[in-house]
Amino acid sequence: MKNPTMKGPVFFAVSVFFFASLLVGCGDEILNSDEYELDQVKVTSDMALPLASGDLSISDLLTQPEYVRVYPDGLVYLLYDDTQELSDIRDHVTFPDKEFSQQLSPSLPVQTMAARTTEREIRSQNVPFDFNFNPRLIKEIKFKQGTELVLDLNFSPYSPATDYLELEVTLPDFKKDGVSLVKRVNASEQVVISLQGYIAILNDNKFNATVKLLERPHPTATQISQSTNINFKAGFRSIDYEYVKGYLGEITPSNTVRERTISFTPFGSSLNDAEVAFGDPRLSFTVTSDYGLPVKIFLSPLEAISNDGQEMPILFLQGGDVNGSTVNIKSAPFLGGSAATQANVSNEKEIFDFVPESIKYGISYGNIENPFDPLLPLNFLADTSKLRINVRAELPLYAKANNIIISDTMDIDLGDAEETEIESASMRIKATNQLPLDAVLQIYLANDHGIITDSLFAEGKTSVIKPSTVTATGELKEAGISDTNIPLSDTKLKKLFDAQQLIIKAVMNTAKEANGSQNYVQFKSDYKLNINIGLQAKLKLEVEL
Repeated sequence: MKNPTMKGPVFFAVSVFFFASLLVGCGDEILNSDEYELDQVKVTSDMALPLASGDLSISDLLTQPEYVRVYPDGLVYLLYDDTQELSDIRDHVTFPDKEFSQQLSPSLPVQTMAARTTEREIRSQNVPFDFNFNPRLIKEIKFKQGTELVLDLNFSPYSPATDYLELEVTLPDFKKDGVSLVKRVNASEQVVISLQGYIAILNDNKFNATVKLLERPHPTATQISQSTNINFKAGFRSIDYEYVKGYLGEITPSNTVRERTISFTPFGSSLNDAEVAFGDPRLSFTVTSDYGLPVKIFLSPLEAISNDGQEMPILFLQGGDVNGSTVNIKSAPFLGGSAATQANVSNEKEIFDFVPESIKYGISYGNIENPFDPLLPLNFLADTSKLRINVRAELPLYAKANNIIISDTMDIDLGDAEETEIESASMRIKATNQLPLDAVLQIYLANDHGIITDSLFAEGKTSVIKPSTVTATGELKEAGISDTNIPLSDTKLKKLFDAQQLIIKAVMNTAKEANGSQNYVQFKSDYKLNINIGLQAKLKLEVEL
């Protein structure tokens, strides 16, 4: 480390030399040069080598700054907001393919069909259909891409005259952009229709089709020589939906547990051996549902885990929608809406005083008991419907603690100074501390690989930083002022000059009352610790004359 203050002692020595030369040059009037011969001048001077300085705030002590927030009054707090999306329930509300076969009556009688130049309607009739999705009673469904309607027509026995016959099929309750589905089919081939975007309004799974039997133009008369059956089929394949409304019945999802672990290490390892108590921590689990049907979830496991693997169960406040670790989720009020169910934690203070490294929870669905009740609102769900479970932890830094351990490493270079020129030295530490934390330090000497060669203070950690004093509510009253000078032996000094790194380790405790008791203290964003560490040395210099 280059130190411009090194020029001071040298300048002083040169000045002494200049003054002595001046005295000699003045002749016998002042000094008799025969009696005095000055070969060299020996002087001592103080030197200050700064090693480290800077400001430290509470935010600098936190390892996850992205979670640091500040209240309007300046109090620092940590905010974790983790959301996991679940959409499994929709996988349990599916619909099988359905095919409807209908023989239209009456059959075609024996007849001669005269030549025609225009189309004519032979007859029209309504044909009822029932999806029979029991126990589900569907009222409305919007079909998704991939859903198909297949229409098929055949006549038995076949005769050439039936080549001029076809059906016009209308599904008045299947509409797309407000227009009912209308399609024609003849005996020559099936007709496949994409139902994507169609909305069907059903009466508890039932709907009607209007079927018209049409005779197309033909140039010559043709004969139906025997009674002929009209066989009509309508098949729904790969039924999928954007949304569905109605009574969806009880649902029994799989009991697969989906686990999630949230890392919770804002303090790094500094609290691993600490005794901590937080004044006002908050922890809650909120489940938001887009589903218009009741849902029950189980949260297991549900625990906080310390850095050494110990576990502490997370307990909910009981009552209302919460029973043990079971949460009954509220239904969304309407399609496209959502409803939130909050489970508050009853032992949140114990959880945070435990200083968890992570929070672990698993989710599984319980049996969705959904008995039919015509007086209750319709069930509904969409292909975008989800459950979202949010874990929110809000931790104001209003606390008391013992044995907080922090450390830092800095590079040093004393190559411009020679320890042989130093008569005595000491480590000087000056601090102005607004933080309600005292500090006991040990400074380790290390090589450029971080391998420790010695410690600076032979008698162990040294108390060098005083905490601020606080009010009864834990706010800053007066900064702590420290000015400590620690003598260094020749051996320690030599090792200091050989070192390339200083490793500073501090054990910190929150402020105490005069009687030794600790109250909760506040850590605000503008509180600072200003610290200066330097080497104070007395030099011995010789100047040849």
